[in-house]
Amino acid sequence: MNSIYQFPPLLENERVKLEPLELKHVEELLPIALNPDLWQLSSQNFRSKEELEAYINAVIVERATKKAFLLLFMISNQGNMPGAHALAKWL
Repeated sequence: MNSIYQFPPLLENERVKLEPLELKHVEELLPIALNPDLWQLSSQNFRSKEELEAYINAVIVERATKKAFLLLFMISNQGNMPGAHALAKWL
């Protein structure tokens, strides 16, 4: 049986696109990830590109080991990334 983990979906309509977080997203996410104001209410905090890459690599490993699955939300017609959502252990 094929799994969401083996073949991550790309879900898209005319307004929103959901796709799995990958290393190809680092450059787009970096300006957001390095904003310290964003992380004031979070346990996560990125201080460098290397920390963001390490986090994304960890997300990829969690997906490969079927522990979690993180999707990015993008506005389809603008290419903006307004957020992300993680699904863990119940998939």
